[in-house]
Amino acid sequence: MDGVEVPEAMIDTLNRTLESLQQLETQLPQFLSLSDPDFLAELPLVERAHSLFSLAKLTSTLFSCLHLSSL
Repeated sequence: MDGVEVPEAMIDTLNRTLESLQQLETQLPQFLSLSDPDFLAELPLVERAHSLFSLAKLTSTLFSCLHLSSL
């Protein structure tokens, strides 16, 4: 791939994505505590559903990022 130039906009986007993933890495353990069965059992039903939905969205986003990075 000699001589291929990556557009500056693409580099900026990748750098922002990397920064976001690094922030996520530091906050992930706290967020994953929302999936603890004992913790979830104490939540009202609506909050429990919201926590599980948020965890599912996060998981989906992470797998999408992993898939894109492997292309």
